[in-house]
Amino acid sequence: MTRSKVMAPRFHVPSERTIALACALGVAGCAAAPTRDQEVLADWVRASGDRMPGTVRGLLGETPPPAEESTPCLTADEERGLEAGAFSDADVARLAVRCNPEIEAGLERARAALAESEARSSLPDLSLRYEASATPIREPWRLDRTAMHMVGLAQEFPLGPTRSLASRTAADEGIRLLAERAQARRDLFAMVVSDLATARAAQEQEAVLQRHIETVNRVVEFATVRYRSGRGMAEDITRFQVERGRLETAVFEIRRIRAAALARVNAALHRRVTRPLRAAEAAQGVGVTPDPAAAVGRLWENSPILEALRAEVRAAEGEAALARAEARWPSLMVGGSYNAAPRMDDSYSGMVSLNLPWLNPARLARERAASARAEAARRMLERRHDDLASRVVELVERLRQAEETDRLLRRGVLPDARVTLDLALATYRSGLGDFTGVLEAQRTLLDIEMRLVEVAARWTVNWARLRALVGDGGDDP
Repeated sequence: MTRSKVMAPRFHVPSERTIALACALGVAGCAAAPTRDQEVLADWVRASGDRMPGTVRGLLGETPPPAEESTPCLTADEERGLEAGAFSDADVARLAVRCNPEIEAGLERARAALAESEARSSLPDLSLRYEASATPIREPWRLDRTAMHMVGLAQEFPLGPTRSLASRTAADEGIRLLAERAQARRDLFAMVVSDLATARAAQEQEAVLQRHIETVNRVVEFATVRYRSGRGMAEDITRFQVERGRLETAVFEIRRIRAAALARVNAALHRRVTRPLRAAEAAQGVGVTPDPAAAVGRLWENSPILEALRAEVRAAEGEAALARAEARWPSLMVGGSYNAAPRMDDSYSGMVSLNLPWLNPARLARERAASARAEAARRMLERRHDDLASRVVELVERLRQAEETDRLLRRGVLPDARVTLDLALATYRSGLGDFTGVLEAQRTLLDIEMRLVEVAARWTVNWARLRALVGDGGDDP
């Protein structure tokens, strides 16, 4: 696919920090292979030529455009890998990010906003003027009796920084849309990782239930032998069979949860929800909980949500500055015309005019309204930062709680529950105990093992949500 040349720019180039922040919203930064976001910004920034900041020029580099994706989005090898469980959770999430049409739509919206930046920096349209002077009212169609024909051109030149301010405001809107797209990529990444963790946890819980069903089957066989020998009661067999039915019902519910999670992942991958999909067979456990202060500290620089709000604040401040400039700077109109008169020599005319914005009270009203919107945007940024900081602390505390719960269950409660069940089974087989002790010990062990799997899955889910807010210090999805 050929790319059209970028025309010479006529728009304001944003600050070096603004462009660098926008470049940082890509997958691996502008110094690595370019992403679609960076290609949009490259088209926009490279057009500024020598005026482009040196730091940004080095970040962007002269790299070729990304290759076109095949249709459908996933290749045959990727489809086979998904069905075989050959991809890690992160790889599957990256495939979903690549194939999601909503994210691509966000890129097109950002592209339109960046193009609007160039449009706003342009001069108004050139005007073509024709005027017929002293044409008889009774015969307006008799142009041959017109005293003078005037044909000319006129051009308006807004004075002051109005055009550059309008361009910068549109550029900030494009950066806001890119930031929102970056957050959508993170959210999708976290959703896919969470659903895969849920599917894997459901599979592990089904394996736990199947082990307990086998244990109950052996106990039912032993209770049947005892009953036939006259040393047991039929109630024992019935109660164990009821327990087996309860476990089998739980298996059906676990399978439903797993199927729903995999269907959501298929939908994120833009596949049919019924297509085969297998989560990678990886050990799912609890990791190390990050420091809450460090996580909150990374929030300001690493959160696309806040970057979008900062761009919105800059855009609102730009609108206020633009309204202020339009209220103080007039527009200059320059024109010239050729005059043809049947009864006199041809001539030319020149025209210069200025509007008077100081006499229009609506200008001041628009300035006040734009300043109020800018102040509201600043307050919204502060409020949103506080909300996200509290959310980060909450997620970190959930991770710490899961870590402590996992440690407590594995080190003390789980071994004791297994010993208790073994003793209850031995006592029952020896004829010294009854079935209630076996059932209670079996249910206790089952609850602990199911809880361990759930804790590990919830840790992964909360970690993915935390990563979507503050990143993990590495590349974005």
